[in-house]
Amino acid sequence: MDFPIVCSDARQQAPAEDSEPPQAYAGGSDLAQLVSIREMDALASMVITALPFPPLPLMVLQGTDGEGATASSFDLLKQAIVVQKLKGMHRAPEQVARDKMARLRELQEAMQRHCSSEDRAGDAWVEGAYRIFGEHFRLFFVENYPTCSRDLRFEPMGSVPRTHLVMQQAASHTRASMIMAAPASGVDVTEIEFARYEDVVRHYALDLGTLSDS
Repeated sequence: MDFPIVCSDARQQAPAEDSEPPQAYAGGSDLAQLVSIREMDALASMVITALPFPPLPLMVLQGTDGEGATASSFDLLKQAIVVQKLKGMHRAPEQVARDKMARLRELQEAMQRHCSSEDRAGDAWVEGAYRIFGEHFRLFFVENYPTCSRDLRFEPMGSVPRTHLVMQQAASHTRASMIMAAPASGVDVTEIEFARYEDVVRHYALDLGTLSDS
């Protein structure tokens, strides 16, 4: 299995003709570069906050021995967003934006069908929702961000321990999304925690699948 890393392949990374390279990387000072990196990191976090995907446990290989490990899809996506901002897009930005929206609509439609046609109380329903998120994240990522591999695989849903990074990211992402959606709702977002990864998947699936189109 290939490690699903983000690359700077010239064919995929060629900047659009009307794009300009970030000034901090065109001979700017070290301080300017640091500020630019922090700004891009903050931008990537904002983009991820607005997405409906939960953090997914991504299979990766690490070290010289290629030992298997579990990473977070959020970290992979954040890296890809930063690389894309630095290197530019291999398609027109307007087309990329349309393609992303199309994939997100397909995800919502698939989850709405799942919510309306299955028994939500059973574990099988949550497993089905997990597969939907995995399949649509893979398409969303490999079609719209520069990557050296299309081979994105995810760990079994039940294998994620409560202490894993994706659990922490799920709680933080949910809090940030709720604040962004309704900053004056009065809901105490500090109380949001998940006991199991299955609870994470169920929450995200119901939140997306029961969302009104109006």
